Amino acid sequence: MYVWDSRTGKRRALLSPGLTGSFQAVAVASSKPLVVAGTFYGRIRMWDMETWAEDQDLEYAHRALDTTRAINAISVSSDGGIVVAGLDDGSVLEWNMAQMYRNIRSSVHKSRINAVAVAPDGSFYATAAEDGAILRRDLDGGQEAVISKAGSGPAVNALAIAPGGAWLATGDNSARLRRVDLANQAGRYTIREHVGKIRDVSISPNGEQIGTVGGDGVLNIRDAGTGQRSMMMRVDSQLWCCTWLADGKSIAVGGGYEIYVFDIRG
Repeated sequence: MYVWDSRTGKRRALLSPGLTGSFQAVAVASSKPLVVAGTFYGRIRMWDMETWAEDQDLEYAHRALDTTRAINAISVSSDGGIVVAGLDDGSVLEWNMAQMYRNIRSSVHKSRINAVAVAPDGSFYATAAEDGAILRRDLDGGQEAVISKAGSGPAVNALAIAPGGAWLATGDNSARLRRVDLANQAGRYTIREHVGKIRDVSISPNGEQIGTVGGDGVLNIRDAGTGQRSMMMRVDSQLWCCTWLADGKSIAVGGGYEIYVFDIRG
């Protein structure tokens, strides 16, 4: 895994999964220099982004199957204290790093988990699965809520929680962007905006804009409140992931072999 300086384009680090299989998912804490990655063989690895020393090496073994399971999605709270990972068998791993407390929730979903998002303050998280189900779980008390039931729609590939935790955005296999207000679990809008699947969704640090990318090679930027599109960029390859930079003025996008950084103005 390469780590790049977004301002200069120079490589800052090369991180290896070692003998734990390929990296499947990666997340960066927004207020702590910490990068977290999940591997094909079920290991979570963490690095300090100032020294690049490995901070933790956490392994999960799925005892019921007597094997390790791939981590498909991973997310971390802004302070790096809470890490949540989604597995290909529908299970969820919860880690409280300060207390070194681990909770394994087996078969939360009936199908592969495609996306996980932890609220910035670490109070709750949401998961989305191949069967279209979207679930929310509070980490304090374990209260759960169903946002979308299994079988109610296409596979959900991407999920992001807004700063403040009041709403979330999802992207699915039918190219639909959906915003859901969590106070009442109601959708504010649903927009079909790509040709093919939405691969990733990212919300700007101020919560005012949503970025999406898809297999059509398009990056869309929309007003988070109204859903109105403010910008569209197209590249020559499929796009797989996107994330806003900390200043909220730029968004980084990953393609087949390239990384693009777009300045967002206006």
